[in-house]
Amino acid sequence: MKHGFINKVLMAGLLIAIQPVCLWAQQDRRVPEDYTTIQNAIDAAVAGDTVAVNPGTYSENLTIDSDIILRGSETARVILESAEDGDAGTILTITNVGDVTVRNLTFARGDIGVSINASQDLKISNNVFDLGDTSTGIEISDLDSTVTIRNNNFSGNDVAILSNADAGNITIENNIFSDNTTTLDSGNGVNNASYNCYATNDNIINNDTNSTQGNIAFDNPAALDFHLTDTSDCIDLGPETDVIDDTDSDAGAYGGQLAEPNPFPPQQVSATPDNDPANYSIQLDWRSNSSYLFKYYKVYYGSEQSGVYNGDDAEDNIGGQLASPFRVDSGHSVTLQNLLGPATSPEAPVLSALAPSFGQIQINWTEVADAYAYVVYWGIASTDEHRIEVGNVTNHTLTGLDNGTRYQVEVSALKQARYYLAVSAVATSLIDNPADDEIESALSDEVVTDVGPEMESVRSNNQSAIPEEVIPYPNLPDQGDSRCFIATSAYESSQATEVMALRQFRDAYLSTNRVGRWFVNFYYRHSPALADWLDQHAALKPAVRVLLTPVVWLTISLTYATPLQAGLLLLLVGLFITLKRYQPGNCAVLA
Repeated sequence: MKHGFINKVLMAGLLIAIQPVCLWAQQDRRVPEDYTTIQNAIDAAVAGDTVAVNPGTYSENLTIDSDIILRGSETARVILESAEDGDAGTILTITNVGDVTVRNLTFARGDIGVSINASQDLKISNNVFDLGDTSTGIEISDLDSTVTIRNNNFSGNDVAILSNADAGNITIENNIFSDNTTTLDSGNGVNNASYNCYATNDNIINNDTNSTQGNIAFDNPAALDFHLTDTSDCIDLGPETDVIDDTDSDAGAYGGQLAEPNPFPPQQVSATPDNDPANYSIQLDWRSNSSYLFKYYKVYYGSEQSGVYNGDDAEDNIGGQLASPFRVDSGHSVTLQNLLGPATSPEAPVLSALAPSFGQIQINWTEVADAYAYVVYWGIASTDEHRIEVGNVTNHTLTGLDNGTRYQVEVSALKQARYYLAVSAVATSLIDNPADDEIESALSDEVVTDVGPEMESVRSNNQSAIPEEVIPYPNLPDQGDSRCFIATSAYESSQATEVMALRQFRDAYLSTNRVGRWFVNFYYRHSPALADWLDQHAALKPAVRVLLTPVVWLTISLTYATPLQAGLLLLLVGLFITLKRYQPGNCAVLA
């Protein structure tokens, strides 16, 4: 019994001790999901980990100093650049490691793509090195490093591979070299070069066995798409065999056992609407995919919102329904016909109280569902005097206005049937899949277009305001444009809700009649001195705010009341004051 207990304790301790080792062997560190930068993921990784990088352009100068795998999820769309200015800097430095794999990445800008020093058993596989005509793809700076360089594309570099390593330590196999000034710069030469494919203007590595020189035929190298077309001499070059048909594997970044199978997303997608009332339609065009593995396209569309592709209202040229996504087998263009225009006009926006200031008026309104733009109508005698389309915003400032002049404003919403479209490419996979397996690319960049007539809502409620000249007065806090001197001093902000309410009451009631304008001018003459005095006696401001509160509530009620409601409210206020004045105990008693 005693020995059994001890054995259990020892076994538990052993399991605890080996658990971190098991976890290390299985750890994937994802960028950018788990780590915001590639270097952060590399720094966190331990021997045996994989740093997996999703599509994007990463401007970093990276260093690997532990035995890890660094791989991209899609070779053409995981792009590494030096973080240094211009074309300076080394993108990836590998030093003093024993087992590192770098694969499925595109090295696009820097002095050097990968720099290797004092490292053993490195594998550089299925990458693209397209750094520029003054740069080096891979540099091996010491004599003893051992490196296998397999199934990469070296295109448009000054030097593809610069090596000081011993000739027997470097394997260069099944790569594609095109438009490099120098393919291999090595004083020690190389003993293990085979099955590489060269463009006719690229110099061949000495003693390269079973090599090919001829037509490379990339699909779209300007967009960093180095998939091969069916006229390429680099297809089935060898030495490894493809899984599905036991033929020799393709040379370059998309051949061999470590190639990733994703086709390149369609490029240069454009949408052209036709607003013929008899047939609202959209012609969708994109650049043709010429990869020899390409099979067909899928077209996605919808009219609800960006990124939602659930459309089912399009028809083809013979009246058949095109529900998203639908297949396009040939060509690189399709027309979505008989689309629905907007069914109803948009709702009218609601215009808030205007905020006038010196020579301008700030306008705010509510957002309207499905509106893609708004129209501001304004003028002095009528809002029909001026019309401005202001885009998909909910505020606008009218400028260059005359101070002391009342302006009227209304807003309407614009709506049109808006479609969101994208295209993908589907290709046959040669990697670890049966012959009939298909791989779909990521979606293209989304294109947006409007179809059918532009529909405008009825106009919003009418609001008016008077821009005014600012009369500066010293020592008033945050005076701004309000001219509500006492209230501004009491609430210590010209943008306080109470101050804005008093200003709106002035514009809506006092400025519309002779008595009100007389009161405003009287207030402007005498209020600054009182406000200045209040600033010098700040302890009284809370009491002044209490005194102003019923005035503010009354002005808010009058501002937003109908004329009948305003009259009743004033009558009640007058009655209340009268009753308070003549209640028992006062000097005068109601007889």
